[in-house]
Amino acid sequence: MGSDMLQLASKKVQLILFRGKQTPHLFQSAIITITMRQKVRYSYIVIALLVPLSTQAALNCGQSVAQIVSAQGKVESQQPDSNTWLNIEAHNELCPGDKIRTGKHSRATLQMRNESVITLEQATTLIFPPPFDDTPKWLAYLREGTAFFRSRQPQNLEVQTPFVNAVHEGTEFLVSVNSGQTAVTVFDGQVRAYNAMGSAQIKPGFIGVTPQGKKPYLQALLIKSEDAVQWALYYPPLLDYKKFLAPNTSPSQQQTVKSQLLENFDTAIPSNQQDNGFLATKASLLLSVGRADEAQQLIGQILERDPKNSEAFALQAIIAVSKNRQDEALALAQKAVGNNVKSSAALLALSYAYQALFKLPEALQAAQAALQQEPTSALVLARISELQLSLGERDQGLAAAQQARNADPALARTQTVLGFAYLAQVNTQFAQEAFQQAISIDSSDPLAWLGSALTDIRTGKLESGKQKLETAANLDPNNAVIRSYLGKAHFELRNPDYAETEFKLAKANDSKDPTPWFYDAILKQSTNRPVAALHDMQQAMDLNDNRAVYRSRFLLDQDAAVRGTGLGRIYNDLGFNDVANRQAIKSLALDPGNYSAQRLLSDSSANQPRQEVTRASALLQSQLLQSVNLNPVQPRLAYTDLNIPKSVGPAEVGFNEYNKVFERDNYRITNTTSYGSNNLIGNEAVLSGIANKLSYSFGQLHYENDGYRANNDIKHDLYNAFAQYEFSPKFNVQAEYRRRDTEHGDLQQKGDMSDFNADYRRKLGQDTYRLGATFAPTQHSKWLTSFIYANRNEFLNSFSYLSSSAKNSGYQLESAYLLEYERFNLTAGGGRYTYDIQSQFYSNNPFICMALGCQLTNTNDTQNFGYAYSNIKLLDNLTATGGLSYDSYNDSQASSLAIERANPKFGLLWQFNKELLFRLAVFDTLKSPIIVNQQLQPMQIAGFNQFFDDYNGTKSTQYAIGMDYHPAKNWYTGVEIYARELNNPIISNHSFISDPRTENLYRFYVNWIIHEHWLMNSGFRYEDFHATGINSPKAVATAYLPTSLRFFHKVGVFAELRGTYINQRVDTLPGGDPSFSTDFYLVDAAIGYRLPKQYGIFSLEADNLLDNRFKFRDRAYQTNEIRTSDITPAQTFMARFTFNF
Repeated sequence: MGSDMLQLASKKVQLILFRGKQTPHLFQSAIITITMRQKVRYSYIVIALLVPLSTQAALNCGQSVAQIVSAQGKVESQQPDSNTWLNIEAHNELCPGDKIRTGKHSRATLQMRNESVITLEQATTLIFPPPFDDTPKWLAYLREGTAFFRSRQPQNLEVQTPFVNAVHEGTEFLVSVNSGQTAVTVFDGQVRAYNAMGSAQIKPGFIGVTPQGKKPYLQALLIKSEDAVQWALYYPPLLDYKKFLAPNTSPSQQQTVKSQLLENFDTAIPSNQQDNGFLATKASLLLSVGRADEAQQLIGQILERDPKNSEAFALQAIIAVSKNRQDEALALAQKAVGNNVKSSAALLALSYAYQALFKLPEALQAAQAALQQEPTSALVLARISELQLSLGERDQGLAAAQQARNADPALARTQTVLGFAYLAQVNTQFAQEAFQQAISIDSSDPLAWLGSALTDIRTGKLESGKQKLETAANLDPNNAVIRSYLGKAHFELRNPDYAETEFKLAKANDSKDPTPWFYDAILKQSTNRPVAALHDMQQAMDLNDNRAVYRSRFLLDQDAAVRGTGLGRIYNDLGFNDVANRQAIKSLALDPGNYSAQRLLSDSSANQPRQEVTRASALLQSQLLQSVNLNPVQPRLAYTDLNIPKSVGPAEVGFNEYNKVFERDNYRITNTTSYGSNNLIGNEAVLSGIANKLSYSFGQLHYENDGYRANNDIKHDLYNAFAQYEFSPKFNVQAEYRRRDTEHGDLQQKGDMSDFNADYRRKLGQDTYRLGATFAPTQHSKWLTSFIYANRNEFLNSFSYLSSSAKNSGYQLESAYLLEYERFNLTAGGGRYTYDIQSQFYSNNPFICMALGCQLTNTNDTQNFGYAYSNIKLLDNLTATGGLSYDSYNDSQASSLAIERANPKFGLLWQFNKELLFRLAVFDTLKSPIIVNQQLQPMQIAGFNQFFDDYNGTKSTQYAIGMDYHPAKNWYTGVEIYARELNNPIISNHSFISDPRTENLYRFYVNWIIHEHWLMNSGFRYEDFHATGINSPKAVATAYLPTSLRFFHKVGVFAELRGTYINQRVDTLPGGDPSFSTDFYLVDAAIGYRLPKQYGIFSLEADNLLDNRFKFRDRAYQTNEIRTSDITPAQTFMARFTFNF
């Protein structure tokens, strides 16, 4: 046996080659066994560490300059008063004057106290000399080797080398020093290189080369950035070298053996016995420390011996994945599997290749196939858990992660994935423990640092999380996902310039990932660049198969903060409400349980006439489907009849304007205050927050306005309290209380300004209690339940001689089941609405009491209903909607109103090509007797509104067709037509009779982005109404022709000038209000300023700037609730201040 033993005294390692059938465990230390080809019956190779490691560095100084956050291989430090090099590990600190060096096949990452992050390549020596004077300059002397520097903050860091100095100016750059020159490669920002001979300003894409004794000069970077820093990249593990370890080897011993292997692998066995398995294992170990160049050489040797070697192609695929060469990675991985379908390494590589192309189901299938080959492999189990979590299978992912951890707790990836599984359960304590354990095992794994960062952020430690993201970015500088999340952290810390830089680098690193485009769009909207935001969002959609993007494609975290809020704000700023609506309906046709799409539908309906029920109901559905989040619940959004004038264009600010891009334990206060003409005073304030699994929101609104004429005043006081608790990822509940007090005069516009009721007064007090729950028993299904109880007291003074009071109370109970698959989904539900009314008339005229009856009366409206809707993807570009609802309605005011009605539904969405969308729909509906206009039933069919605020019991049939066209990047246009046939119940002689009505709508819109700062919106809307009853005009035809010009600038200024031509003809029945025809032109204007860093918005707005007086009839004759027009026959001004804290 002596001839087989190699003494390596200089390395303090003894390598022992045993030819026996068993390996005697002679030492209580790490033991590695490496098996040869089966045909050559070597038993084991054993590496035993006979001498303990050198004493670790124990550093004590007043204030350190840097901390080691990751150390791989042999990393040593030397103090200024010593000649001894001491081994150092992660978490050790370096003091002024200290030196640090890396050995062969080693690397280290340091985080400086000024937040700069440095990664050292192998064979690199870096010194931290003390400052020359009292200036805040940070110094680092790179004596030899290569170092990668990153910092977004210009901290006056100067990197000194033997031949040139480089001044850091908030950038990313690489410095390489050899015996003859220094090279500085800049990836972002800029660096000034100088010496006694001269200087050079180095910008991205260039290298500053300084030969010994000469001045620096520039040359173009001829290789890709990922190749320049390939030694710093992270390569996911495929071959687990630890399977060769002896039992019960501790994690620290495993890492020690790994380091020694990297240094002495070639001497483990004679060269003539180094087979392909040996070379593949060595190549895998080299990749673990970033040595892709050396690994490729070994892979080449393997392929020379065996051109169809599966593991060689698998390793090449992993290298391609890490360099974001997705198509190449997939081709190599498929070749690896084709050469050996039973190779778990090949199947794992295929899994990573599919994931890089965002094909997660295929990635999971490949990992599950690998598990069939190695059922107990901790590495494969961890991979399966990671993908299950990405697909939303949280329970399965947790189970697989625990199984992987139990199989090998010393494998860092098992701890990392377990951390993400706990984080998905919002178990932040266990998550952080797992991530820290993973980092202690392998501090070079960026995924563990990312998970630890997200856990810190989730618990409110944003700055700490950002620092860990900086570390993760240095550990894998080519990782677009980490760059995107680092950008999000800077955004959350109100550093938009740094955030934009990270998003830009993420886009460059991975051109196929929509994530950075999505977040950069949100960033640009917040910095008053909605046009650029729209272009980025469109690019994100193009990268997402022409579908709207609501979240990151890194799915291991919930990423819920911005889902559904960013898209709505971009479209609202631009005035592209129709474009927003089409994105929402296309998303909901694929996934009706997508709460982001429901919120987008709600936002896009806010400024559309007759869509109040859709706006409020989609908001309710979004709230039920959402996870806990920081978004405030504004008191006014749940109501559909507040009659608060809308602002002009981009001055209309919703509180979701101030997006948070991370969910974290925190709170926020948002407040809007308005002052204007006619003694207008308004204030809305909301306090919202997150505490672990609980989110809450408390809000109030006060609004009062004297109106443009006598008795046109209105006053509101609203309060709400909201709470949501997530018991588990599958089950959450929420509760909300609302209080409303309203008083107003005659708000209607019946034509002439003088036509109003001076005696009309109405007071309303309402308490609303809402409970909701969502249960997701499987990945593809959800149960929603909503219970709303409302109690309303109302007093109405109709005339000087007549008044009335009413006490209304009722509940709305509804439950819906959502089933979702790729080409088919189902929404089925039902419930009961009941509405009790106690009313009484008051009059000092006995004849009126004889006619109306002044006694207390009790009535009840009840509706039982059920429904089912299905969206079926007939072709990739053709989706059909079919549905049926059934209503049983009874109104006790008259026995004649008892309705049993089936309502069929049909719709089509045909995406003819990328630019052209056709829509059509035919459906029946019945107006429900509800106090609160919020329902769970789908609100639209193919983008056409189903539910309107008609009179209770109204039966309607609607026919609709539309086309939307996106002919060029900066153009959107479309047309739609619908016809509604209504049977409206009205009371005549104490019984109900039918009042047939028709409503026809013809619409055209065009949105044109003229320039980055300018855009124009125009369109045409024609409404044609006919009726035969006594409670409405006989016919009303109204044409609107609006055109607006909007301006935005990145300094924060925005403005709009809008002109609207209106033509109206009103025909009334004999004896009613007078008929009239009118046409007029209105000019509205707004100018505002968006404060930096999302602190708020200030705007000045003017409606009817030319003070045009006109006749106009509003839509009160069409609605169950009192609703005013958005146009006013008098000039008004308003100042609005919104602040976000």
